[in-house]
Amino acid sequence: MLKPDGATCTTATQCSSGICTGNLCVPPPCAYATSTVYSGVTYPLVNIGTKCWFAKNLNVGTRLTYSTYPSNNSLIEKWCYSNSEANCTTYGGLYTWAEANQLATTCNSNFCTPSSPSQGICPSGWHIPTDTEIQTLEIYLGMCAGTGTGCAGASAQLRGTDQGTKLKSGGSSGFNLLLGGGIQYGSFAALGSGAYLWSASESAAQSAYMRSFSAGAQINRYGDTKSHGSSVRCLKN
Repeated sequence: MLKPDGATCTTATQCSSGICTGNLCVPPPCAYATSTVYSGVTYPLVNIGTKCWFAKNLNVGTRLTYSTYPSNNSLIEKWCYSNSEANCTTYGGLYTWAEANQLATTCNSNFCTPSSPSQGICPSGWHIPTDTEIQTLEIYLGMCAGTGTGCAGASAQLRGTDQGTKLKSGGSSGFNLLLGGGIQYGSFAALGSGAYLWSASESAAQSAYMRSFSAGAQINRYGDTKSHGSSVRCLKN
């Protein structure tokens, strides 16, 4: 029988929470909080495995029209799909990779390793997840580990079985990802049919790992152009 919170343990597998710290079973990081408020917006929280995630895309910053590129490093700057603040309210803001990680705009075209963890535009105590942390999420939801075809560490391709469905709105994980589109190759794209989430991990000087979702059940992992506009989810430290 799995042990409850507060019971003694030697390994995480003994605990109902899946977390053993200091030889005690402890609850997941947001077990006793259902939401948090950041910059005037309330974000629901969800425990998935041993991690606590925002259950809503981040929407923070000053809105720019898409003809204006983020350039003020003293401000958080966002785009909204079709330049509509209402779309930011529903789907969250769209950010370049450098903006999401609060790095100089030149980092969209050069290697600029973020801090670890990368708080970026997330609130204090939260961070932009790394590629590995997103893989951990995928594996918890049933995706095979390793680098084989369809596994969490595979190269750019659709991966997994139904993990995309589990993470999307109405899915069993509670992650509640909406297909809010993004900015790809100079134009707004895929509202209602796709979603894009940044990781904090670079894949090349001008690209960083991200996840894209469509109407299908799988997840795509690839290195996307850092200057594209994509969504952000925050992960608790």
